[in-house]
Amino acid sequence: MHIDADFPGGNILVEQLDGDRAVLRPDWRDSSWWFYWYFRASGAAGRTVRFELRDPNWVLSALGPCVSTDGETWAWLGPPEAVNTFTYAFAPAVDAAWFTIGLPYLERHLRAFLAARPAIRVATLAVSERGRPIEHLEIPAEDKAGILGGNAAKLLAACQLGDGLAVP
Repeated sequence: MHIDADFPGGNILVEQLDGDRAVLRPDWRDSSWWFYWYFRASGAAGRTVRFELRDPNWVLSALGPCVSTDGETWAWLGPPEAVNTFTYAFAPAVDAAWFTIGLPYLERHLRAFLAARPAIRVATLAVSERGRPIEHLEIPAEDKAGILGGNAAKLLAACQLGDGLAVP
């Protein structure tokens, strides 16, 4: 079995891989703590694998992790066996699966959302420390359906909800 985060949004470090048990920890990169994780496990067709998240601040929701077998469609796995441990049974025909803390919302999702809503204007609100523009979306006053906001833990769901805005 191979575990990686070599795709947009991916975030994980493999601490130990022993048979059907994977011990994982966050890739904090340049921060001191980060709640987010997203990884792919491949080469596990027909196996049942136990995933252990080794960080006291990393916990699973009551719904467990989100899982996908195609990287596009997602479902909640279900209640985890512990606050930081879950088990996944790979079907015999499923060689890879993606796992994450919540429904992923990536740059490509934002671009598709904006392409379908030409009335929304994109401006740069600020520039990150690494030089990436931070988008500011301007919705014409006559089309405003509400304001979405919240902390980072709510952001993934808010982005998914935002895709449903009825802006031409």
